[in-house]
Amino acid sequence: MSDVDYKFEDGVSIISINRPEKKNSINIEVMNGIQLSLENALKDRAKVLIFKGNGGFFSAGADINQFFDMDENKAFEFSLWGNNLMDRIERYPGVTLSAINGGALGGGLELALSTDIRISTKNAKIGLPEVTLGIFPGWGGIKRITRILGNGIGKYLLITGKYITGEEAYNLGLINFLDEDPENYAMTIAQNLKNHSSEAIETIKLLLLQDVYSEQLEAAYFGKIVTSPIAKEYLQKFKKK
Repeated sequence: MSDVDYKFEDGVSIISINRPEKKNSINIEVMNGIQLSLENALKDRAKVLIFKGNGGFFSAGADINQFFDMDENKAFEFSLWGNNLMDRIERYPGVTLSAINGGALGGGLELALSTDIRISTKNAKIGLPEVTLGIFPGWGGIKRITRILGNGIGKYLLITGKYITGEEAYNLGLINFLDEDPENYAMTIAQNLKNHSSEAIETIKLLLLQDVYSEQLEAAYFGKIVTSPIAKEYLQKFKKK
């Protein structure tokens, strides 16, 4: 049985962490599995990716058992690898969603923060509790939670390690949608989005990831996209309505 399951159907890829007995904690095998799944999604030209956890829990974060055998160099490499993996998810040229049941904690929340859209149940446990373990989020969670929530609330959650519910996270803007069946809700969104232009979506994501937003870069991309054969096809379809 694989630690990560990959399924592709009708333009949508589903990536499922499959360690329910460990609350889908993330070890090196899971990271390898996610990386392979991303490569498969690119080969399949999946327009939408859905991340979920099997067994009713999204992910409890990094498996801390692996930390005890790490020296400083191994810990550095582990953090860098995790950062690179989350960056790959964030930069995937399509829409990425997280369907959060049970909880998204530590590295599990860092994974969810790397996706474009997050759906959660009301009572799911959400948080970055690393500081209570004497460490801090090492997979890009610091930059992403403060980018989404701002320094004030983001920093508060980071330095307290406080857990919040899915409903509280929704009220803060950390979660996009609440639903008691987040996987089904994510699939509904996926079905609506899979017909959108991948090129336009990829460009929006690239522009939003710039450290300083550039109107010149936006204009350059706009010129390229609006004159592309794909855009003309979409525009012709709209004109015929």
